[in-house]
Amino acid sequence: MDSIHNELYYNIFYNSTIFNVQNTKIQNGNDENIKKNEINGIEKNFMKIINDVLSTFKSNNVKSISIMSFYENKYYNRFKNFNIKKLPFIEITEYLKIKVYKSNRHRDLGTYYHNSNSIMIGTDYLPVFIHELAHAVDYNLKKYEYKSIDYSEWIAELSQIVLCEIYNIQYYKSNSLNSLDMHFNNFINDNLNNIIKRVYIIYEYFRNCMKK
Repeated sequence: MDSIHNELYYNIFYNSTIFNVQNTKIQNGNDENIKKNEINGIEKNFMKIINDVLSTFKSNNVKSISIMSFYENKYYNRFKNFNIKKLPFIEITEYLKIKVYKSNRHRDLGTYYHNSNSIMIGTDYLPVFIHELAHAVDYNLKKYEYKSIDYSEWIAELSQIVLCEIYNIQYYKSNSLNSLDMHFNNFINDNLNNIIKRVYIIYEYFRNCMKK
């Protein structure tokens, strides 16, 4: 692993400006204290997941692994038969008018195409779809700003981790850590707080959509 990992520092507080957007949603009235407690609980849960991931990442516990076992021939029929309408958070694609379709080529992973606002999915490994959907939500939400491929990948992968943890969707943490490692550099290190802010906004969008 690159020596830059030894210089990975992050300063995250439960009452930081990361949550200013969400805090503005607190309504005046008798339910204000309840609303505050709910938000504080959400913040702490979110930050615990982020801290756990970054602590593991910082400790150099990232291992290179092969994920091709997901795409071996014995899984082909399983992929062919799985129903994309039953994917987690598929309702969000309807809200944002995102087209989701299965790849015709075996061993494809997944891709979000912003020009056509569509997601190609090539595996029934659910975190791949969640990762691509996080890209789509990031692009469709206000204040989207493209900075680099690595920056976008960190946002999508951290979003996927948070969503899988909170909604109890199985994922392989080593895969996610390996993905983060592939896209880590000085720019990511310098912009980590902004990445986490964006991940929280994306997570809040998912959470609010699933309440409907």
